[in-house]
Amino acid sequence: MDVLMDIGKVLICLLSVIIIILVLKQKPKEGVSGAALGQSSGSSYSDRIKGKSKEARLMFFTKVAAGVFVFLTIAMMVIQALAPKS
Repeated sequence: MDVLMDIGKVLICLLSVIIIILVLKQKPKEGVSGAALGQSSGSSYSDRIKGKSKEARLMFFTKVAAGVFVFLTIAMMVIQALAPKS
């Protein structure tokens, strides 16, 4: 069980770094604060959709990595709880 826990710890550390990198590569959502004040972005439709696919992929991979992170963390907790105490 110790080897399995060590592998899980390494995977959690790697996933943490991957999630941090993915989040940092994403651009902040523009217009959120201005929309509350009634301001318009003033950009054309083609400007707004440019780069959507890259941002969508980054968001998708971030969600997948976060899901795997949560699953792996819960799995390690269950394994640790079921492991015989020495």
